[in-house]
Amino acid sequence: MTDTPTDTTPTQTEEYSWQSSGGCERCDSMQGRLYPEEPGRPHPHCNCTRDLVGYGPEFDCELGNLIQLEHAGSNHPAGQLPDPDDTLELVYDYRITCNDGFVYEGQVMVEMTYAELADLDSLDAAYEEAFDMVESIADDSCRPCEQGPVA
Repeated sequence: MTDTPTDTTPTQTEEYSWQSSGGCERCDSMQGRLYPEEPGRPHPHCNCTRDLVGYGPEFDCELGNLIQLEHAGSNHPAGQLPDPDDTLELVYDYRITCNDGFVYEGQVMVEMTYAELADLDSLDAAYEEAFDMVESIADDSCRPCEQGPVA
């Protein structure tokens, strides 16, 4: 009888992450869930996406989590002339690609007054606040890199 070598190399794992397009409670409840196979659409005319995500040895912990942040508008009601002290929310879309390949997407909102909109430093501060919020989401959502074997 001959011994057959056993391959102990970890394999790449792939799953599908549900990304709701918003507007439907059923789809929103599936946001961020992972499925071993591509899930079907829960209703006709569903515009949600199913992102293929992977994790395993190909991902490098040295790279850390990738955060993409983009200003997506505000919740200013159309046709209204605001008072400088009125507040609005700046909306930012984010995408987090964790170091293990999982992807999270969503929106964060930063509140500011209309008077602050005229100040570029305030806009920079709003972006930094949004980035800090997304960084916190990444810290809570992304798995930490596994420590190597203890020598």
